[in-house]
Amino acid sequence: MNKKSIITIMLALIAIMSCTNQNTLLAEVYLEGQPVKIDVNKGLWPKWTLGDRVYALDQGWNICAGTLTKSEWQKAEKVLVQGQGQNQFGIMELSQADDGALYVINHPSDGMSAQASMAAVFKIQPSTIKDTTRWQKFDLSKLSDFWQMGGFVVMSDSTILTTGAPANDLHHVLGVVNYKRQTVTPLDYWPNDSTSENLTEEKWSVYTDGSGLATNGKGRFLYWNDGGKLSFIFTIDGAKVNIKHYLYDEPLPLPSLGRRSMDRIHCCANHDRIYLLYNDLTRKGEKMEGLDIKDPFPWGNTVEVYDWDGNKLQTIHLDQLGKEIMLSADGKTLYLYSDFIDDATDPYIYSYDLTAPSAAPRTPKASEQPAAATTQHVLKAGELAVDAELFDLQGNKHHLFEAFADGKYVLIDFWSINCGACRKAEPELREAYELCKGKLEIVGINADSLSAWQHHDWNKHIAWTNWNDGQLGLGPIHKSYCEARAWPQFILLSPDKRILWKIAGYKPGSFIEMANAINKNGLLL
Repeated sequence: MNKKSIITIMLALIAIMSCTNQNTLLAEVYLEGQPVKIDVNKGLWPKWTLGDRVYALDQGWNICAGTLTKSEWQKAEKVLVQGQGQNQFGIMELSQADDGALYVINHPSDGMSAQASMAAVFKIQPSTIKDTTRWQKFDLSKLSDFWQMGGFVVMSDSTILTTGAPANDLHHVLGVVNYKRQTVTPLDYWPNDSTSENLTEEKWSVYTDGSGLATNGKGRFLYWNDGGKLSFIFTIDGAKVNIKHYLYDEPLPLPSLGRRSMDRIHCCANHDRIYLLYNDLTRKGEKMEGLDIKDPFPWGNTVEVYDWDGNKLQTIHLDQLGKEIMLSADGKTLYLYSDFIDDATDPYIYSYDLTAPSAAPRTPKASEQPAAATTQHVLKAGELAVDAELFDLQGNKHHLFEAFADGKYVLIDFWSINCGACRKAEPELREAYELCKGKLEIVGINADSLSAWQHHDWNKHIAWTNWNDGQLGLGPIHKSYCEARAWPQFILLSPDKRILWKIAGYKPGSFIEMANAINKNGLLL
């Protein structure tokens, strides 16, 4: 064999080996998960996986940090505190730079709800997070007219990319903020879904709330929104957004148009890969065809893997169902998280080794899914009320039926400290309460921790009975009266302790109508 032939064969072998190395991912794999022990962090809800740390919210909206391994979420400690004092925060959004620095956007908060504007950006090294003197704070008071919601990523040592827009021009979903100069560049992307101009604020909220951003560190960015199926890869040129590839391009559902999506996505990413969880199933693993108020959020166990050019590399089938995914710092472990579950079943996390060989294809059986808590009958209109043990602000015990003195109607108000709609309902509730003086008692039942509730200034606004069951909105009274763990909910009871009507959410005018009816003829079923 001559020298030229040998060289040709060697080059061919190198080419074949190169192709093999570039395509080692199997197109479809099946992975079996390992349950992660999380019981030491009961009552915490993971929200950000940054580096090797998980940052989670507690019942008081403080942020706690702990290490997550394949088998255990280690005991988390409180690192960022909500409050009004020095180095305390309102509502926070977190991200991490490539150098490991933690970035925190702080939104002003009165404890009941947060403002959309940004108050400051903090840059904190995780190793010195307990030493507040080493935090870097960048004031954003000049940007009080820039509304920020959803996620953000760090672009440089002076800029972040975030979802948001100027308050006086909400025709933007993305913006670049220079937190050192206190300037903002709104980007020109606006969802094209043929909706009218008068939907601007509502549409902006839908496309920013629940959104997420990621970057590959090389000028490419990923946007997604877990309210439906919208995700795309893009670059930025000045104020221009250049969309490179849509992973999914379905317009998000707008409530006022009655459009509701049963399918949703959730993403996580590193500099090499994008992972997209497709959620379209019930907790039984069946295709979700319609909204179930008792379990309204779809689940999934199919993860699609993309590169940063938008090429689909792989489909991963997981043996458990979840709502969100998280990725380890080394990119070798995928975590599946159940997130909030309406029936008070404990949340769970499963870990999946992305380097493990594919298991045999199979469909998880319903019996293999995490066991649901025993369901409890939710009372309907016309049924008799049930009593419950409750606590006042001083810790004294009471019973719900105490409120029925002197033949009064009773309106139960299930509320939470950080519920904006609860706050909006208060003025009309107060007016209705005054209109029905002597005929109506309102019983507010708070769903927060006893400590957070007892020390909160909002209690000064409440002119009626104010109680808490001490079970974080998961106790028997909530299970008896509430269809889902969402606030506010209002239940009107007749003097003979029968349910007259139930309302989820605040509907302006409804309490004045109720008060007028009580004063005129009384309310009957």
